[in-house]
Amino acid sequence: MDAVSPHGPSPVVSAMVLCDLAITEQGTNKKTLVGIFQRVNAQVFPVPQRMFLYMQMTDAQGTYIFRIEVVDIDRDNILGTVTSNPIEVPNRLEPFDFVFPIGMIIPAAGLYEFRLYANEAYLSSISFTAQGANP
Repeated sequence: MDAVSPHGPSPVVSAMVLCDLAITEQGTNKKTLVGIFQRVNAQVFPVPQRMFLYMQMTDAQGTYIFRIEVVDIDRDNILGTVTSNPIEVPNRLEPFDFVFPIGMIIPAAGLYEFRLYANEAYLSSISFTAQGANP
């Protein structure tokens, strides 16, 4: 049985990728991801970091508000959230993808996680490690 939210079925995440830059081609809507990473190196902390979170989903249809929680895993602390405007997904049978731009301050070396929610239902997460330049 499908998990159904008030606005549509719960999407299934098929990809989550962190990158330095995400480019969406006009007309075709194709995405180019530049600088895919799982680790951030810094000389000193705290350090500002600009990144993009690419997500691809299936089994989505209806209206969704997506939310990303930024979590400092080592210190068990939610650093912030990013929320989308309502997004209409027309066809459950076609993959749906989008990009969240994220600007954050990484307070210290450690493990960080982005948790993805759709209409307040948890979907998936991706993590990265922040480390000093000489680990």
